Amino acid sequence: DLGGDIRCFGAPFKGREHWVIGLQNPNMVQNSAGSEVLLKLKITDGAVATSGDYQQFIMIEGKRRSHIIDRKTGTSTEGLSSVTIITDNATNADALATAVSVMGYEKGLELIENIPGTEAILITSEPEFKLIKTSGAERYIKND
Repeated sequence: DLGGDIRCFGAPFKGREHWVIGLQNPNMVQNSAGSEVLLKLKITDGAVATSGDYQQFIMIEGKRRSHIIDRKTGTSTEGLSSVTIITDNATNADALATAVSVMGYEKGLELIENIPGTEAILITSEPEFKLIKTSGAERYIKND
């Protein structure tokens, strides 16, 4: 675990089939300990990385400004509160999470859909906080 980047390998504890990774609800984050889990992922020998505007940000004129900067505009990224990438390599997952944050959800989804073995779960910025997934992401979501 490297603060939003997790690599799971080996067998989970006590005969469990998968490692379980919680995704924070970006609309309900107060601090690391007081965050609501939006959904859980089941991972076996893979990596998960999340980038977003809800942990490292500053409020300017009532608007949350991310630490992720779009080099084309010179300002913080907008439109996505959370970008989670699931793939086999933690370095790639981290780089793609940041890239999709800058690209936005439409271009970002198109990119991820064209990378074999890679899925994404995106959450749009407030006020909607809409959940958007790539075509194969559902298989990683733990339903219980």
